Amino acid sequence: MKAWLNGAGRGKSTRLPSRFQKANIEYRTRIDEFRSKVFYRIL
Repeated sequence: MKAWLNGAGRGKSTRLPSRFQKANIEYRTRIDEFRSKVFYRIL
C-alpha cells in the first residue's frame, strides 16, 4: 500500500517546486504514520 501511495505521489510531486515537494513529503509521511497506527489498532 505504501509503495502504491509513494508511486502515485511521485508523479504529482515532480511537477511542483521543491518547496512544495518537501511539504508534500512531510504531509505524506505523517499520513503514513497515522495510517500505520490505525491499522495496528484494527489488527
